[in-house]
Amino acid sequence: MFRNVVQLACVTTDLERAVSVFRDDQGVREFATFDSLQLPTVGSGQAAINWGLTYVGDLQLEIVQPVSGEVDVFRALLPERSDRFALRSHHIASQLDSTDEYDR
Repeated sequence: MFRNVVQLACVTTDLERAVSVFRDDQGVREFATFDSLQLPTVGSGQAAINWGLTYVGDLQLEIVQPVSGEVDVFRALLPERSDRFALRSHHIASQLDSTDEYDR
């Protein structure tokens, strides 16, 4: 089930604080962070996110803070009150060796 995992992604209400959690509690030192990154969504929509990215060995760790636009896919896992800090697991990504694996 966890074969070929290449990414762990989390969502948060506060990117800076979430990065601090990984630095202080997990020893992850290097993060690239981007504020108000604009992403196209399905159709002609837009989403703005604050984004953190790093690698722990071969594993990519992604942290997303939804900011505005079509960000419901990220916000769904977070508390309604934005003044409460939350850091939640969002998804795990695996690399397939072939498209035959997708049909399993």
